[in-house]
Amino acid sequence: MKPLTLIHLLLWLTLVIWGIPSGIVPEYWLIDQAWAQKAKKGVRNFAGRNMSGADLSKRNLDMADFSGTKLFQAKMVETKLFQVKMVSADLTEANLSWADLYMSDLTGATLNRATLNGANLERVTLTGASIRDAQLVETILVGTNLEKADFSGSYLKWAQLSGGKMTSVSFENARLPGARLEMGVAAGGNFKGAQLDGAIMNKADLKGANFSGANLKGANLTSAALKGADLTGADLRNAILTGADLKGANLAGANLRWANLFNADVAGVIWDKVDLTWAVWINDTVCKDRGCTGFMAK
Repeated sequence: MKPLTLIHLLLWLTLVIWGIPSGIVPEYWLIDQAWAQKAKKGVRNFAGRNMSGADLSKRNLDMADFSGTKLFQAKMVETKLFQVKMVSADLTEANLSWADLYMSDLTGATLNRATLNGANLERVTLTGASIRDAQLVETILVGTNLEKADFSGSYLKWAQLSGGKMTSVSFENARLPGARLEMGVAAGGNFKGAQLDGAIMNKADLKGANFSGANLKGANLTSAALKGADLTGADLRNAILTGADLKGANLAGANLRWANLFNADVAGVIWDKVDLTWAVWINDTVCKDRGCTGFMAK
């Protein structure tokens, strides 16, 4: 434990006077009070500190430095965090709901099991960050750099990821119903087993991405680049794939019932055991059976 500050000592003396054994008060509570007071006084350099459990909600901490800071279970609800530095910070189980982190740097940060519902992460750098099993409902991630970030198992319902840089990102087993990823670059991304029902992904760069076993029911993939993508066993019922580039994609075992493939490029696609019943084929003709007999490209 680090040496006690004057604030720590005053708190400890207060507890003793009140007859409360100091040992029953968790250390993080003392840290909470001390750093909350510093934040209130305008302190902006918290780099490398232990601020676990601190409540910094609704404070203005714009341009503060939290690089390498331990913020385990910290509360930063509705906190202003414009252009803050949180490089390699530990935000495990922290609550940043409705916080504003516009243009902040969270390179290599850990946000596993964190809550970021409604938070603004527009143009934030999250390169290599770990955001596993986190809550990001209606979170704004427009134009955000998510390259090599790991969102495995996270919940991103209605999240906005439009125009994001997501090369080699992982959304394995994540839930993204209704999420917006249009015009995003997620080439080589891992969406294995992800729930993307109703997601908007038109004009997204998804070349070589892994969507095996993913739920893409009703997803909008208009003019999306899916060249060489792995869509084995994916659920693409009612999906919109008009004008999509599917060259060399693997659709073995995928379900494309009622999907729209009009004007899509399907050269070299693997169609083994695909269900195309009632799908709109590339020539705008409706398939009448699983194999789209009479129209399937050879």
